[in-house]
Amino acid sequence: MRRPRPPLVTLALCAACVAVFAHVSARAGDTPTAFVTNLLDHGAKAPALVLDLGEGYRLLTSHFVHTSWTHLGFNLALLFPVGAALEQVVGRRRYAALLLACGLSANLASLALTPGVSAGASGLVFGLLGAAITFGLRYGPRLPPRVRVHFGLFPLPFAALTLALGLFDPRIDVASHVAGLAGGLLAGAVLAPVGWPLGVLPHPPALVARRPLTACAFPAGVAAAVAVAWALAARGSRPPALPVGTVGQVNVPARFQVGFGPLGTYRAEAAGGLLAVETDALPPGASLAGWYATQRLAPIARAEGARVTAVWRAGDTLRIRFVRGGVRFVRTVDVVAAGGHRGLVVVEAPAHWRRAHRETRRRVLGSFRGDEAAAPFESPRAAATLR
Repeated sequence: MRRPRPPLVTLALCAACVAVFAHVSARAGDTPTAFVTNLLDHGAKAPALVLDLGEGYRLLTSHFVHTSWTHLGFNLALLFPVGAALEQVVGRRRYAALLLACGLSANLASLALTPGVSAGASGLVFGLLGAAITFGLRYGPRLPPRVRVHFGLFPLPFAALTLALGLFDPRIDVASHVAGLAGGLLAGAVLAPVGWPLGVLPHPPALVARRPLTACAFPAGVAAAVAVAWALAARGSRPPALPVGTVGQVNVPARFQVGFGPLGTYRAEAAGGLLAVETDALPPGASLAGWYATQRLAPIARAEGARVTAVWRAGDTLRIRFVRGGVRFVRTVDVVAAGGHRGLVVVEAPAHWRRAHRETRRRVLGSFRGDEAAAPFESPRAAATLR
């Protein structure tokens, strides 16, 4: 076996996590709204932003974002020793492919099963632990003594205990942990040390030259697994429909969570409530700016402690800027009409999320149907359980 090289990939990964967290901490606000906004601005994952708005880069960037020093320290305490040992024995290229496979499998499962905002490298950590278990069971006696302790059954108690603790904390993304561990266990079953061909069965180095196609087995398996996982996470679902008074209805993106707003209006939220769509009715003869300011904007501002900074009207659209929880938001209120009645479609997002606001508004307004719409809930009791 070749002399191991320094674990540069693992060092770079750990340094990137520390650097990103330092930047997140420097910009952290003192309210929950500012905290979640800051995490998402740095690349944390929210299903609606990835699957509905196409921000796929969050599948990778979310691994570098952590919520606290405790969160970061716990992940690095497991990631560095196990990752460094794996990188030294399997080589940088295979190790990078292993990180990609574990990271994507963890986040794709999280997209399908975890509706909230999530971040952290724990999916990678569980993937590396899983790979170290199966890889060590296959090649343990052949590994150098200085790294052998990180392989085989040694990582199993850490993985089992950490996974069990996550079951009792609703803030922990258990789906990411389980999928990362499963991806690592499968990857470790085909990984091989540097200079050895990949495959389910261990092969001596002498077979490397005779079986060149085995070098393609692991990358092909990773690509196939990622493609299947993405198809499962992005599988089509029927977009929820919200009634717009008695005017008609609109569809909201499929991963938005539907419920009620503070004044009883229908509301669909995503990304921790930062991106939202509401529908309302505009009384006959009422002025858009005057009625909305007194009957909707003022009560909401008092209830949520928001401060309105600007309001202007352009035709049948009202645009409002306000500050809530230390974050600047923009809200657009559009009038839709059918059958002599008028309704309102409201889209709200942080002011600097211009693309998310524009794309959500375009989709929702483009889906408007001017017909009588049934309420999306069967009863008030069923509706109350959604909030």
